[in-house]
Amino acid sequence: VALIATVIAFVLSLVVWDRVMQRWVMVLLAALVLLPGDSFAISLFQMLKVFGRTEGGWDLVILAHVLWAVPFATGTLVLANRRVGEHALEAALEYGNGPLEVIVRFVGGINLGRIVGVAALAGTLSLNEYVRSSYLGASLVTVSNEVHGRLTSGLLPENRGVFAAEFLIVSLSMTVVIVTVALLQAKTLP
Repeated sequence: VALIATVIAFVLSLVVWDRVMQRWVMVLLAALVLLPGDSFAISLFQMLKVFGRTEGGWDLVILAHVLWAVPFATGTLVLANRRVGEHALEAALEYGNGPLEVIVRFVGGINLGRIVGVAALAGTLSLNEYVRSSYLGASLVTVSNEVHGRLTSGLLPENRGVFAAEFLIVSLSMTVVIVTVALLQAKTLP
């Protein structure tokens, strides 16, 4: 899910450089973000019933998670691409580089750290999404459904591993945030 969302976001962030396409892409992404998860899942499922689809499945869960992560990932990469600028791309093309080479080596190279961060964001958004998985996954066991089921069943011996993993994920995330803030503050201090 994270890789698919990252590739789509990277392509959309390049499309946004075109001023005409920028408005359409941004409106579409805003609509995906503002649409509540249950409304999205129910309307998608109802729409697929027209084509004879009567049950949920992994493909629907993956589609829903990708569409949930793409707007956030694209927004991040659009901001990153603004630092590159159109003039730098034009200069790279004038030096004889092909368009694909400029996109992959130049834009991708400059934004590599951001692209990895976007992939991590997309993965986190996918893991945290419960509503879309529960509606579209039918009886499939997804990570979010499994964790929710274990959380509601209480602190049983077989659930301790899940709680330990959650504790480690939260602790690691908080440590990364604290270290990042400390590094940013150290850079800005004289």
